[in-house]
Amino acid sequence: MAYASKDAFMIEAMRSVGDLGIHRNVSLQVIYASSVMMIMGTGVIYPVLPVIAQSLEVPRSQIGLILTVFTLPSIFLAPVIGMLADLKGRKVVLSSCLLLYGVAGLGITFVDSFSSVLVLRALQGVGYAGVMPLTIVLIGDTFTRETETSAQGIKVLLGRAALLVIPIAVGAL
Repeated sequence: MAYASKDAFMIEAMRSVGDLGIHRNVSLQVIYASSVMMIMGTGVIYPVLPVIAQSLEVPRSQIGLILTVFTLPSIFLAPVIGMLADLKGRKVVLSSCLLLYGVAGLGITFVDSFSSVLVLRALQGVGYAGVMPLTIVLIGDTFTRETETSAQGIKVLLGRAALLVIPIAVGAL
């Protein structure tokens, strides 16, 4: 459908939000929850880096590695995981990456060495490298062109809201 203006397109996109059926679509709920969980991979960590540095007796100059090893796998593995998803199935790979992300994150609570934390954060990063692109692709697979824009927009909105709220909430704790 051709739109007379950008405003007409935006109005139609906003109208289609109600057509998404978010409350009935479990797959979409999982996609949105997955996206927000991935934001937690950095949003939860930022405010507590000084506490982690102190408890693990790590110099502040090195504590940023916790974020580096988390984000680094995405640079190299996102395309590889994308190909794997095309071969094995997107939902299977998404589920596997979510499981890896969660298990590695849980594992961090049981270790007491900085090197172990770094290894587990890197494994979380591998999960992140798969989840973030797959959530975008799965929304594209699930919706028509007319409703996909709204579904992607809600995903972005939830992600930005999580970036705003999570660090504040964690900092308050």
